[in-house]
Amino acid sequence: MEEQQLVFLKMFVLLLIIPSSAATEGWVKISGSNASAIKASQTLDNVTTMCIGNVIARSECWSFIKGGFVLDSSLDNAIVYFLDSNGYINVTLASTSLQPFTHQQWQNDQEMSIDKERKRTVTIHVSDVDGNMIEGARIVVEQLNRDFLFGSAISKTILENLPYQTCGDLNSSVGAYVARMKEVEEGGVTMDGVGLEGHFTTPNSALIRGVLDQLGTLQLPIWLTEVDISNTLDQDTQGMYFEVVLREVYSHPSVNGIMLWTAMDPEGCYQMCLTDPNFQNPPAGDVVDKLLLKEWSTGVVNGQSDEDGTFSFDGFLGEYMVNVNFGNRTSNSTFFIYKGETNHFSIQL
Repeated sequence: MEEQQLVFLKMFVLLLIIPSSAATEGWVKISGSNASAIKASQTLDNVTTMCIGNVIARSECWSFIKGGFVLDSSLDNAIVYFLDSNGYINVTLASTSLQPFTHQQWQNDQEMSIDKERKRTVTIHVSDVDGNMIEGARIVVEQLNRDFLFGSAISKTILENLPYQTCGDLNSSVGAYVARMKEVEEGGVTMDGVGLEGHFTTPNSALIRGVLDQLGTLQLPIWLTEVDISNTLDQDTQGMYFEVVLREVYSHPSVNGIMLWTAMDPEGCYQMCLTDPNFQNPPAGDVVDKLLLKEWSTGVVNGQSDEDGTFSFDGFLGEYMVNVNFGNRTSNSTFFIYKGETNHFSIQL
């Protein structure tokens, strides 16, 4: 790897036109400490600082850092600082890269991941009791339940939780968390999954993906809990950013479920609600309806069996009901679409 040594200053300057959105990655090694939490922060206007990635760096080996940024406009240059939690150390970088992307390119990548991770091709085979395949059978398939779980919850106790209030500390970084989880596993403790709080103001989709990628190395299912957007923003902006978060999280292969922090009580919303007191949707509610009820739902599929007695469709993982009708013969049954290759289901009339 081609090395770029950064001694004492712990920063490097990107002397090029910086695109509005880019994914960043590279390798980091330190001296002056055995291990240290390193956070990469980018200055936007000599004043504003944005976190674009973090990692636990070590002296004896290279550590991979991944993240990125999403801005409103391009920059002429940018400075990236590497901040450590142990004080005055030296940082060495290697094979650093910056890959620009457009909003459409990023969304296309998300949709490809959703098709790969959340959907499967299903083939229904229709035959008579003697095993003869039936052509022209009318088939109606309806999704009953989804495999990927969404929910909503709220708890007042979280506001009194000191670790929650101080979660911005470098020792609470994803790198430190992954390292600690691996230590616990090596100690013989088994875990069922990872819970990750999801309170956002301005979400950074590239950084979210980088964090989920690092947590994904644990090979445990990830749940995002308490997902919301700050009420310091207007409702239209909340809805826009809420969609950014949901698309990024749902498209990630390591995520198994999302718990929203969106319940309403007599006092109103904590940060964000999906309905108003009259049960009318604010923008955030419209986002949920659009994604869960339309874009990420198979809904009802109609068709007929072909000359081979088969009918195929692409469906989201989950439970389905199928009605098959041919002449005076009818069959009603349920089936489940699982991960794996094409799912095959046989119906006898």
